[in-house]
Amino acid sequence: MTDPAQRSAVEIVQHLRQRTHVGTLANGMTWVSVHDAAGEVASLQIQVRSGSADDPSGATGVAHYLEHLMFRGSANCPDGEFDRQMESLGADINAYTWLDFTAYTTSTRAQHLSAVLELELDRFTAPLWTEDVCITERDVVANERRSEVDTSPDSLLSESLWAAALPNSPYAWPTIGSAEDISAYNRSVAINAFRRNYKAHNICVCVSSCLPHEEVEELLNRTFARIEGEPPSAQSAPGVPAPAAAPRPASPIERHFDMQLHRLQVAWNSPAHSDPRWLAWLLAHEVLAGANSSRLPARFEIHDSLSLDCSASLGAHRLPSIYEFGAILRDGITPEQGLGALDEVLADLAASGPDIEELHAAQLRLVTEAARGVTRSAGRAASLAGAWTTLGNPLAGLQQFEGIFDVTPTLVREVFAQLATGPRVIAIGLGGRS
Repeated sequence: MTDPAQRSAVEIVQHLRQRTHVGTLANGMTWVSVHDAAGEVASLQIQVRSGSADDPSGATGVAHYLEHLMFRGSANCPDGEFDRQMESLGADINAYTWLDFTAYTTSTRAQHLSAVLELELDRFTAPLWTEDVCITERDVVANERRSEVDTSPDSLLSESLWAAALPNSPYAWPTIGSAEDISAYNRSVAINAFRRNYKAHNICVCVSSCLPHEEVEELLNRTFARIEGEPPSAQSAPGVPAPAAAPRPASPIERHFDMQLHRLQVAWNSPAHSDPRWLAWLLAHEVLAGANSSRLPARFEIHDSLSLDCSASLGAHRLPSIYEFGAILRDGITPEQGLGALDEVLADLAASGPDIEELHAAQLRLVTEAARGVTRSAGRAASLAGAWTTLGNPLAGLQQFEGIFDVTPTLVREVFAQLATGPRVIAIGLGGRS
C-alpha cells in the first residue's frame, strides 16, 4: 500500500476497529462502545431493526408513525417533557426511519450520558400515548405525505418505480406509508407495532464517547438491560428473500404531471449489503455518479447539457433492492434522448471501462469519504449501528470496506454489463406546462 491517501484512510478505519467493543446484554440487546479519549461529546445511536420493510400489510408506514409517537409521552415523561428534559441537558436529539430501521440519535456531554439513557429507557419501556395524541400524530404524518410526496412529481414517480421494480419485496411500499393506510392509524395500531418490534433483540445501542467500555456497559446494564427480551427460540431473525426480477417492460411507466420539464428514472435490481458483489456495485456507482466528474454527470450536465440535475443511488440494505438513476431533463430534451445517452454510457463501460486509473480514483474517494464520516462521533455511531442492521455485526461494515482495493476492473465491468443488458424498469414523468 504505497498511496499515502489510501494508507491514511485505511489506517483511520483500522484504528476505529481497535477502539470499538461490541457486547450483548442479558436480555439479548446488542451494544457498541467506541472509546474516544479526546472526545468531549458523547454520541448515542439507538437503532431499532424495524423499518418500513417490517410494516405489516395494511399498515404501511407504521414504523415511521411510531418514530413520531416516541416523542409524545411515557410513564415518567408526560407529553412534551422528554424534549424539555433532553434540552435542559444540552442534548441535541433527532430520529429518522428508513427501509430497514428506525434510528434515534442524541449528542450530549459525556457526563450527561447516564441521565440521557434513563430518559431513553422510559420511552422504550413505558410509552404513554393517549388516543388523542395518536390521532394528532396520524394527522401530522398524513400532512407530511401530502406536502412532501403527493405534491412532488419526483417522489410520486419514484414510488411507481420501486413498486414496479420490486413487486415481491417489502421495499415496494413507501417508508411514509400509503395515504389509505395512514388514515387508519390509531392507538391500537401503534401499541401493537411497538410491542411487536421494540424488543431487546431488535435494538442496538451504540455509544461513541470518552468513557471506558466498562463504564458504558455498566450504564447500559442499569438502564437498557431492563427492556423486555425474548428467548433465542422466539426471536425472529430478518429473512432475506430475493425479490422477483423485474422484466424489461415493453414500454416505460408513464405519468403526467403539472410541470414544465420531463423526468427520467430507471431502476435495476441490486444486491443486498451482505452480498459479496456489493463492493463491486458500490464502485460501479462511484464511477457512474459518485462525483461531479463521474460518467453520468459529465455526460448529462456538462458535455451534452441533457439535464439540470442527474443522480444515482445504491442503498446498503438488508434485502436485495434497486439501483436507481434519475434526471430532470432540460427544456426540449425528450426522455428518449436521455435514455439513449444513459445506454451509451453503460455500453461503453461494459465494453471497455473503467481503467485502473479511474477505478483507483473511485476507490480513493470512497475510503476518504468513509474515513471522514467515522472521524465524527455521530458518524461512528451511525456507521456501526447501520452495519448491525444490514450485516448482522457492527464491525462487519469496516471489515468489508477494507477490501475495497481488492475489487478489480473486471468485477466492476461485470456490474456494468448487467446494467447495460439486464432487466430494468423505466419510469417517465411527462411535463408540458408552458
